[in-house]
Amino acid sequence: MKTTLQTDDKKRTFSNAENISIEENVKSSKEDKSFAVAQRTAEENWLEVNPLAIDQTLFKEKRKDKKQEETRRLILEAFEELKNNPEEYGKNFKTMMPEKTWKEVTVRQLKELACKLGDHMANWVEQALEWAQRIANGESWEDVCNERDTANWYRAVIWKSSYTVIVGGSARDRSPSSFVSIYGYRDYEYIRCTVPLVVLYEQ
Repeated sequence: MKTTLQTDDKKRTFSNAENISIEENVKSSKEDKSFAVAQRTAEENWLEVNPLAIDQTLFKEKRKDKKQEETRRLILEAFEELKNNPEEYGKNFKTMMPEKTWKEVTVRQLKELACKLGDHMANWVEQALEWAQRIANGESWEDVCNERDTANWYRAVIWKSSYTVIVGGSARDRSPSSFVSIYGYRDYEYIRCTVPLVVLYEQ
């Protein structure tokens, strides 16, 4: 049995064996991609981070891409914080994005929600270590720094200034998951289309 397919301006004929091979490759590709997305960005899925086991050599070389290099430098800063404060950042932890069921809340309310669902809302060190873990797990720099984020909502993370910033992208734009907004929210300010990045440390 042979099958003829139209691809762009050309027609190609495939044998039955080739058809089976194509179907298996497509199925495998879809399954792998679905699994990677589910592990990486699906709401209410926990991502395990083991800071002391992350291969730091993956982040030694400068990246040519500007976005990747910015993320690499932030990860290096996080490793320095890990080195200087092992009692605070050396323990294994998990991160999670809860499902958004509200319209608009204050930053303080997001922090309170994070405390109910885990230990607290992530800070910039924990966020950077999460990105490092994803890359160490085998995700590409492009997935983390260049490709459009597949999450439904932005993430609220406490940044260096102690203000809360919006991190990542959402279904509403084309920002990558390592995007960091420049605006810092105070606790009393309202924030929309955003969920807290929840952190839960191992006991």
